[in-house]
Amino acid sequence: MPRYMPSPMLEKKVIGERIQAIRLARELTQEDVAAKIGVGVNTVSRWERGLCEPQGPAKKWLRANWPEVYADSASDPDKTNEHAVEHAESLTGT
Repeated sequence: MPRYMPSPMLEKKVIGERIQAIRLARELTQEDVAAKIGVGVNTVSRWERGLCEPQGPAKKWLRANWPEVYADSASDPDKTNEHAVEHAESLTGT
């Protein structure tokens, strides 16, 4: 049975939710995160809303400094999305 791969839109939303959760847990503003990563505040806002996902140096920074953003993510080729697999299995009854 092939592995379930979430849609790109779902993946962006999950990544955005994780970025926001980590930011809030560390009591950082979007401005703080933008300054650390070297992007605009609007970019961080778009990530958190799931409209786009980090690319290039920003993605590299997040992987190095906030690896939990990509843990068990389909965007991480070294991991599988266990929640998505569990969901797919529940739909097929396996």
